[in-house]
Order: sequence, then C-alpha cells, then structure tokens
Amino acid sequence: MTVDDWRARYDGLNAETDRLRAEVKRLQADAERARWCEEIKAAVGWNRWTYSWDVLWYDRANVIRQVWHPDRNAAIDAAMKGGK
Repeated sequence: MTVDDWRARYDGLNAETDRLRAEVKRLQADAERARWCEEIKAAVGWNRWTYSWDVLWYDRANVIRQVWHPDRNAAIDAAMKGGK
C-alpha cells in the first residue's frame, strides 16, 4: 500500500476523528462550566437591556460579583477566572 493509497483510504476517517475530538473537547468545556455554575450557585441570565449575558455569584468573602459578555460561554469563563 502506497502513501497515496493510504491517504485516499484514511483521510476521511482522520478528518472525522479530528472533528469528533473537537466535539468532545467542546462538550468537556461545557460540562466544566456547568459544574462550576452549580458548585458556586452562579446565576447566569440574558440581560435584554445590555444585550449581554450576566453571571452573578458570591465570592469566598460573601461579596456578590458580576461579569457580563455578549457570548454566554465567555461570560462564564470570565467569572470562572474571578471576574478579571
């Protein structure tokens, strides 16, 4: 079997494998965000006046914190990093 034969036979399979790996990685990130929100009891919601996602939670000093971003995942990611 030549390299060209191998490529013709397995390139489609390799592309599908890469796509599935990316999907698994995305789902793992979504699960991590959901776990963090559940543990911290963060409130995530759409603000129709600012057209952004708000994430509100209490930090360890029991002070309410808030971040917002037009993208839901980016808002949660910023909150997970401490609102920086």
